[in-house]
Amino acid sequence: GTAGCVREPTQSPPGPELQVTPPSLVYRLTDGGSDVRIASLDLHNAGSGPLRILGVETFCGCTVVTDIPKETLSIGEKATLKLQLSIPGSGSKTAKIAIDYS
Repeated sequence: GTAGCVREPTQSPPGPELQVTPPSLVYRLTDGGSDVRIASLDLHNAGSGPLRILGVETFCGCTVVTDIPKETLSIGEKATLKLQLSIPGSGSKTAKIAIDYS
C-alpha cells in the first residue's frame, strides 16, 4: 500500500469585501449644454470582517464626493456614497473614483 498525508484546505483570513452597485454610471446630454448631476453608489460589505473606509479619491475636477458614508461597515452592512458629476455638453467624458478600504 501507499502512505500519504491529507492536507486540509486553507481558508483565507477573515476580511472585508467591498461591492459597489452600480459598478459604473453613464450620463449623456443631447442638447449640447452642460449639467451637474448627483449620483449615488451603494456600498456593501460582503466580506467576513468589518470594512473600514479610509478615503475616496477622484481623478478629475468633474467629480466631487459630496457625502462619504460612515467610516466602518459591519459584515453585511450597506451605505450610500454620493457624488456630484459635472457633465460636459458634447463629446464623452470618463470619470473614475477609487475607494480605499481595509
